[in-house]
Amino acid sequence: TINSQKLAPEGWRIATNEDWKQLENYLIANNYNYDGTTNTNKIAKALATKTDWNNSENPGTIGNNLTGNNTSSFNALPGGYRSYSGKYASRNNEGFWWSSSESDYVNAYYRGITYKDRALNTREGNKNFGFSVRLVKNNQ
Repeated sequence: TINSQKLAPEGWRIATNEDWKQLENYLIANNYNYDGTTNTNKIAKALATKTDWNNSENPGTIGNNLTGNNTSSFNALPGGYRSYSGKYASRNNEGFWWSSSESDYVNAYYRGITYKDRALNTREGNKNFGFSVRLVKNNQ
């Protein structure tokens, strides 16, 4: 479905793995880490919306003090996922977004954040899972 060209309106596309890497690098380099450092990935809090996430006691995590979230205006919601069997899980705990970049015939790259973590994670997953997507406007 991701590469069907049917999800994005004209002039837009599903974010590629490289698009996600560029966003990650930009946010790290421009002080969006929760602790102000610029050398490692601690940007989950800057991406997450200020509502709907479960609470965490760990400083710097998405779920710790939701009012400090979303400094990047990305508005990442904790939509969870749909498993290959069709069951929904992890709403309010995690958010996952497919990229349009395949890692092999069965898997593709995706990004994820959780209420109790500090980083935007990169993983490979089975394309039968249901994750959210983010659109990127094509350069004109």
